[in-house]
Amino acid sequence: MWFDFIRTNISVLDSYQQLEWVHYLQKNNPNIPAIIYKTEPPTQRSSLKKQQKFWMEFISKNPEEKCIFTGKKLITLNVTIDHFLPWSFICHDKLWNLIPTDRSTNSSKSNNLPDLSTYLQPFIEQQVRAIKFHAKETKNWEKYAVTYVLDLGFKDHLELLNELSFSKNLGQIIESQYNLAKKSGFNSEWAAQA
Repeated sequence: MWFDFIRTNISVLDSYQQLEWVHYLQKNNPNIPAIIYKTEPPTQRSSLKKQQKFWMEFISKNPEEKCIFTGKKLITLNVTIDHFLPWSFICHDKLWNLIPTDRSTNSSKSNNLPDLSTYLQPFIEQQVRAIKFHAKETKNWEKYAVTYVLDLGFKDHLELLNELSFSKNLGQIIESQYNLAKKSGFNSEWAAQA
């Protein structure tokens, strides 16, 4: 009787066991993001079309904007979107962790952590400029602002325009996640080739 029950309901029991395991891991590792995706990573990554649009609108209206890694004007490059902290660690495509760069630099960086002493400040500054641009130029910029507000601890989208608070909050989340990734074995201090 129990054997038949287990055989018939194995998928339900397996799902329940997986869910309980993830709850246990998340409870005991509160600073590690997206544990559920690390126990069973997505088989397919989602499209970055919305994120690409966010950055391409910004780049097209700001032709002097440069890649934080190479210093080259983004308007002249084959631009792609890079996860500042590797996707394989962070497991999401939220704008606060994304940055435009050229395709070859993105490939070179791969799953490495960029050198924070070199790239964190330029990363934050470019994020600030992009947020300010969209607040001024994009009709529904609140849609872009949602994950910034939720993940960086702001009350609403207008608080994002406070450059000091935005820079501080973004810097703190990047540094804390960077340190966790480094402790988890990700190679750190990557720098773009000259």
